[in-house]
Amino acid sequence: MANWEKVEFKIAKHTDQDICKKMQFVGEQGPFPLSGLTIVPLFSGEPIRFDSVTSAINGPEGQPILSHSSELVKSFGFVFAKGITVRIRRNPNGIAADNLEVEFKGPKNEPLGDVAPGKVADFVSLVRKQMRPLDGSGAVRSMLGQELADHYERREAELSKMQSIVASFFEELAAHRNDLERQFKEKENELTNEGARMEAALQERFETKEGDLSGREDELSKRLAEIDSRESRFARRALREEIQNKLAERSERFELTAGTRMLRQPVKVFIRLLLGVFLALLAVYTYAAIRMVVSEDSLAFQEWVVILIKQALSAAAFVSMSVFSVVP
Repeated sequence: MANWEKVEFKIAKHTDQDICKKMQFVGEQGPFPLSGLTIVPLFSGEPIRFDSVTSAINGPEGQPILSHSSELVKSFGFVFAKGITVRIRRNPNGIAADNLEVEFKGPKNEPLGDVAPGKVADFVSLVRKQMRPLDGSGAVRSMLGQELADHYERREAELSKMQSIVASFFEELAAHRNDLERQFKEKENELTNEGARMEAALQERFETKEGDLSGREDELSKRLAEIDSRESRFARRALREEIQNKLAERSERFELTAGTRMLRQPVKVFIRLLLGVFLALLAVYTYAAIRMVVSEDSLAFQEWVVILIKQALSAAAFVSMSVFSVVP
């Protein structure tokens, strides 16, 4: 069995929630999965154990401590498979770095066991990559000086803290956006369903009203037909009685009205003039015929025919005008 030495280095300061999420990432992506964690809050000093990072962040005990971008935890203990433990101890506020230790012993200090060195190296490398180590070499520190080295450590710690805050902000923003989209979808579905229900109810009411209206329209049509039939019968009877009364009145005294008689006066005068003209023509043609009879001269047959035709036409015209003038 290999006896692995403890690995220690300083890291830039991170928020409590950021440390938990980074260790969760190490457990998911590294060769050894995370099996549990323990935190010691500043205000109580009593350790609190959780089975996973999710239960720690969202659980009733850890959520008030880890839900904010703060540093309310004094120390962390992350237990991975094969008895590997990552401990993070916070230094006082005046020191801009925290201490991180990787122990290769179980809870009862038993050795790690047979584990491939490559997996251990990958695990430590992943932890260092996630936690931003600040363990500069002594030569670099001696060149920069204590104050400048401390300044860069504080700078790295502040940058790490700002990155954690920004990452947390965008995570909360994405979560809030997802929550708003979920609420929007729920509201949209609710409104769609409500609209469908209202449309169905309105359609049902419309069909009911339409049926009632059709029934009332049919009833009204029947009543109108009855009224029209009754009125038509009464109208025909009244018209027949009116015609009978007018015929009875006209049968008693059938004559033209005074206005009609006044309009016929010019016609009567014209007829009388024509009657005089035709009478004169008849007299002239009759006189001519008598003279031709008593005359000793002999006439041709065609001349007799022409005289008789003229006399007949004049007589027919005179008789016709005489009959027309008799009509009142």
